[in-house]
Amino acid sequence: MVDWPVFMRRKMVYALAEAVKKYDSIVVAVNRPLCPFTTWLRKPARLHEFFDPPGVEKIEDNLYLFSPKYFISDMVTRRLAGLNIPNLYFLRRSFGYLSRKLKIRISSPIIWLHHPVQEYLTGLFPMSLNVLEIYDNLVDV
Repeated sequence: MVDWPVFMRRKMVYALAEAVKKYDSIVVAVNRPLCPFTTWLRKPARLHEFFDPPGVEKIEDNLYLFSPKYFISDMVTRRLAGLNIPNLYFLRRSFGYLSRKLKIRISSPIIWLHHPVQEYLTGLFPMSLNVLEIYDNLVDV
């Protein structure tokens, strides 16, 4: 739901990447996808990413940051469910690119979500284990 630099659970993702190293596995954190209709207003600093393939950045030995694109913001599609169909199409293409780039050969990765609005993403890999982590940020209380 947020971009990596402001994601409060980064330490958890680093710990997960460290824990799965012994299994020769990788962790891919996914930046908030870019929307051609809202990014220029909400995230102008990331606008340049539209002119390049989806971003894949190596953060640690087995931790990567992926920056995909989709059709329209999921904040809009949660009110208009049919718009999730083109989003899934664009995200499948982006994840195909990611798989080729990192030579990932798994058809059902573990999908770890942090917000209920992301539920539609479970349709990307129907046979995957899906984890919805909902937590309270007690630091802000």
